[in-house]
Amino acid sequence: MSLEDHKKAMDTYIDFCKLGGSKSFLDLIESASLDNPFEEATIKAAVETIKSQVDMIDDKKF
Repeated sequence: MSLEDHKKAMDTYIDFCKLGGSKSFLDLIESASLDNPFEEATIKAAVETIKSQVDMIDDKKF
């Protein structure tokens, strides 16, 4: 999400933080409309995003 819409990502993060301590972690995730980080599909999507970002690095500079 943050790669596509930085403002929306920050707003979601702030809303998530404001709810901190008031609900269980999974309820917080649901309230913020975030994907469950413990589900395989979420992990796969994160890894794919990270890989695509790393692949864009010009390692000839190092």
